[in-house]
Amino acid sequence: MDAWKIFTAAFNEYNAKNFDAALKLVDVLKKIAPAIKKIHMLEAWIYFEQDEYIKAFDVLKKILLTFDIDSPYEKNLLAQSLHRMGMICDRMGLAEDSFKFFRLAARAHDDKNSAVQSFDNAIYIANALENFSAENFRTLYDDYKKNFADVVPFKKKFYNHAKIRVGFISADFHAHPVMSWSLPLITGLNKNFFVTFCYSSSAQSDFITEKIRAAVDGWREIFSLTDAQAAKIIRDDEIDILFDLSGHTSGNRLGVAIHRPASIQISGIGYINSTGLDAFDYFLSDVHCAGNSADYFVEKIICLPHSHICYTPFVTAPIVRAEKNFVTFGSFNQSCKMSNLILNAWKKILDLVPNSRLLLKTKIFNTSDGCNFFRERLKNFGFDTSRVDMRGYTANHLADYADVDI
Repeated sequence: MDAWKIFTAAFNEYNAKNFDAALKLVDVLKKIAPAIKKIHMLEAWIYFEQDEYIKAFDVLKKILLTFDIDSPYEKNLLAQSLHRMGMICDRMGLAEDSFKFFRLAARAHDDKNSAVQSFDNAIYIANALENFSAENFRTLYDDYKKNFADVVPFKKKFYNHAKIRVGFISADFHAHPVMSWSLPLITGLNKNFFVTFCYSSSAQSDFITEKIRAAVDGWREIFSLTDAQAAKIIRDDEIDILFDLSGHTSGNRLGVAIHRPASIQISGIGYINSTGLDAFDYFLSDVHCAGNSADYFVEKIICLPHSHICYTPFVTAPIVRAEKNFVTFGSFNQSCKMSNLILNAWKKILDLVPNSRLLLKTKIFNTSDGCNFFRERLKNFGFDTSRVDMRGYTANHLADYADVDI
């Protein structure tokens, strides 16, 4: 049997999301060609897509030390595997390990775009690390910016427009939490004073997308463009204020902002920490999110005295179910944010409130292995796990919020 033909068939099944069929072919390959590392990588990729993070971790762990880094081909495979290990550890709630793997991946990548993606993830995860100092962030930012050392930014230019031209750039112009927090800002600017443009770096579209497109003066799709091409479009639109809504989150186009296409550049809302980039003049925040942490920011903070987020619900929230004699605390955050500090705090709260319960909802709870893994972690902190309800990820969070009091 030709192992590579079977591998191609398995990969095609994987791309078609026929994961069980793909795994059957992988099992065949592991018997006839166990030395081919891409077979084990594909197996880990499949497990990851099935939310089987523990299995994916175990598969990749076995091959990480077997790559020949003197071979450009194998070094590339190693970089891919390190990045995926970062993603797996993120989902498992192992923030420190996730950070380390993303940093290693960023160093191993030969491709700039892949390195930037690993850096973005490392910077994002760093926010969940305890005792990660402002100096640590600055070191991380300095390494990140080396990927853009060849960029020659536009010369700063100010215009004399009759109306201020504001551009919003994001990958989240759809039914996404970032739009729940920023929709009134994007669609509600007074047209007597402002002209509004949106630069979308995602092909995803829904009813929120259409609502935004109908409200703004210009809509540009930049998801298939290079950073330089997108920056040229923004420059040609003569944008006075460019507002990045992504920071170091998924799908961001910080590389566009590094070209300095707009007169003034601001970041905020979609990400609450500094971008670490001199390309941004300001960062929108508030006393709750920024507080006294100016040392962490490269940008000048616009610190509002109240929340800088204007929440707009997309659907009607359910009524909390009241027919019970205990309090349920809830957190639907990503696993990586459930740090040791947080778990200690939750344990103390449960101890202080008799009969109270904790409802957690995140992707690691989609499988029994994930639940068992996290249950053991909770036990290490002294939790009575019978008081903890672990629910897997679903798109409709609000239905589960009906079971949460606080």
